Amino acid sequence: MKFNGFFFDLDGTLINSMDYHYNSWNKILNNEFNYSLNKEKFMITEGTKLNYLISDFLSEKNIKISKKKLNDLIEMKDEDYRNNNKASFYPNSIKFIKFLKSKKTKISLVTAGSKKRIKRTLSKSFLDLFDCIVTGNDCKLGKPDPEPYLIALKKLKLSPSSCATLENAPLGVKSSKSAKIFTYAITNTLKKKDLTMADKIISSFKELM
Repeated sequence: MKFNGFFFDLDGTLINSMDYHYNSWNKILNNEFNYSLNKEKFMITEGTKLNYLISDFLSEKNIKISKKKLNDLIEMKDEDYRNNNKASFYPNSIKFIKFLKSKKTKISLVTAGSKKRIKRTLSKSFLDLFDCIVTGNDCKLGKPDPEPYLIALKKLKLSPSSCATLENAPLGVKSSKSAKIFTYAITNTLKKKDLTMADKIISSFKELM
């Protein structure tokens, strides 16, 4: 298939970073609230805006926090992630992005990550590969709402029917599908049974090539 636009999730899709995000959040929530984060649930719910995600986790223990405290937690977690992160790109991910660019395909990064964290942990040369970057800071709702992908479509002036998305988690798949975009899911962090909403499930970037 030929697409005019191709959108990528970041964590767990292009970079092998989800274990580091989990470790950082688990450490922070343990230290602050004696809360042990369930890894399976974290992986399944990955992709949504952090304020919703963390508030939902803490509500299990009837813990309510202020907006300022939540922002402080995000800052603490991002600092821990930066200090301990050894994430690497998945095999052939950069090669595929450059392949798309050679075909004049518009590409966008669509992530729930904060703009600050993205700029601090990823090289400028990598970020410059994208025609458009949508972060959690750009969205009011975030995944699984279609909002992040609708923003990317608007910025690139493309129609949903001319584009495709690559995601690694159910909420991201739902977000893309709700925006009427053809959606690939890659089994980097979850199994096929968790990604059945996608139009096509793949196991590696070689399959996309």
